[in-house]
Amino acid sequence: MATLTELTSAQHKDLHIVPDAVMQQISKQHMMNVHATEIANAATCFPVFISRNSINGRLSISALTNLVAGHNLYVSNGHWDPVFRPIGLQTLPLYLMQRPEDPNQFTVGFDSSSECFATSGGEPLFTEDGKATSLLMEKSKLLESELNMVRQTHGFLQAMEKHNLLKSVDLQVKYDNERVNVIQGLYTINEDQLQTMNTEQFEELRKAGYLMPIHALLMSLYQVNVLVNRFNAHSLTEKISEVKIEVSKNLTNN
Repeated sequence: MATLTELTSAQHKDLHIVPDAVMQQISKQHMMNVHATEIANAATCFPVFISRNSINGRLSISALTNLVAGHNLYVSNGHWDPVFRPIGLQTLPLYLMQRPEDPNQFTVGFDSSSECFATSGGEPLFTEDGKATSLLMEKSKLLESELNMVRQTHGFLQAMEKHNLLKSVDLQVKYDNERVNVIQGLYTINEDQLQTMNTEQFEELRKAGYLMPIHALLMSLYQVNVLVNRFNAHSLTEKISEVKIEVSKNLTNN
């Protein structure tokens, strides 16, 4: 993610959001961040995986919207197709960010270099007297609720690591011209480990409310077939003939 700037009425009174540019940004996202509490809903539309940031090592949860980078198969004719919209899409192009003067506090941030913003046209974020518009208030409220979701997601991912429930997988994507592309760096739930957990460990997950997102992650893998169908319906050149989900050849799953 680009460096974020704290949004203030004093410095950004004339800032407007450009809706078409926001949708254009979404249309290029082949992976979308989702939170643990969103997994069950996301699993009805997308395959959902866990991945690890190569820079800071942090885990995150993502819905896969394409098997090819740079294009979202769930955006058509400038519109978002599924009924479910992750909160991260609803708040775009605004984000949660840590306050520069106090990292323990969060505020509204934005990417000042993004084409999603302009000083005229589009939808204003502030009124002429510097007060938040209804659009900004709505997005700020969503970002406030997202903060709690971030904390819940952190707890969920910590529990997955603690109980060794993460399994590194590769997606072997085979095309009708025999070309094969391997998508790496993804994790799903280790079913074998889940089945061998003792009663105390299983009860810990149940009390924390983690059983539903765990099973939803596993069930979401069937949505890979939906991605294949969407890709083949859009592609004018090569078609996907098969996708295999295999245990990563990398011996380290953590």
